[in-house]
Amino acid sequence: MNGSTEIKLSLLDNSHAFMREAVAYAISAKDDARKKWQFAILNLVQSLELSLKSLLFNIHPILIFENIDSPKHTVGPLQALDRLNNPTIGNVVSSKVEWQRIQKAIELRNQMTHSEFILRPEYATAKFFELFAIVVYFQAQHLKIEVEAIIPESTLDELLAIEKAIKELAEKAKQRITDEGIDSELVYECPNCQNYSFVIQDDINTCYTCRYTAETFECEKCGKFFFEWEMEDFSNEFDDDYVDGEGVVYNNYGYDYYSACTECVAIIKDDIAEQQMEYEHPSRNF
Repeated sequence: MNGSTEIKLSLLDNSHAFMREAVAYAISAKDDARKKWQFAILNLVQSLELSLKSLLFNIHPILIFENIDSPKHTVGPLQALDRLNNPTIGNVVSSKVEWQRIQKAIELRNQMTHSEFILRPEYATAKFFELFAIVVYFQAQHLKIEVEAIIPESTLDELLAIEKAIKELAEKAKQRITDEGIDSELVYECPNCQNYSFVIQDDINTCYTCRYTAETFECEKCGKFFFEWEMEDFSNEFDDDYVDGEGVVYNNYGYDYYSACTECVAIIKDDIAEQQMEYEHPSRNF
């Protein structure tokens, strides 16, 4: 090999290279699901990160650096997304749900590259297609590249066959929920695969489609169950002080719990504010 030969890829070309590699691993996962899904997701997250940087570069090359005054290290994916969402820079509006999905994909990537991890094939498959859809949409919407220009049609057909299998899993999950007599009120939309097959009844806390697991917590005010990220801490509304270096609450306004769902927290805060007003300006009877 000629020692002077070099490979040079633009950010966009590099993103497409990782995307093709990700798809290749996904298709071959039937032979070795444990290893192949791991690298399918790793490559796809890398493709997404490079896609974000590519759009930043198109706006202005300096924007791909963490510190534009000292351009040494490039931005990470979340910082890139922050800049793109900034109305004065990219004005690329991402929904809260999409942001959470990207963040969780990045967290999974970091976990796989820096620590021990557990990756179930069903969960990995759902996570891959969720992220693949985001990358395909981003490339088409903001970089004007359609997926068929990146992935050959025959390869896309193989990939869609896997996606079809996921849909069949969702149908089987619905049937299982019916067979087991699960209360429909205790079946939520899965935050991983977006199928209504996340069962919280009897503390199962598992999606019957993709086998994603997560704790759910009961809101003590309304009695409904929510995922951890749907709960909000309101303890900063309490009156407290430090005694001997420890925080002591001396008025919790009748609330012996400190977190609730977002809707209930708004009601609780209004109630506490009214109680505080009553303490400050007690009604007088003459």
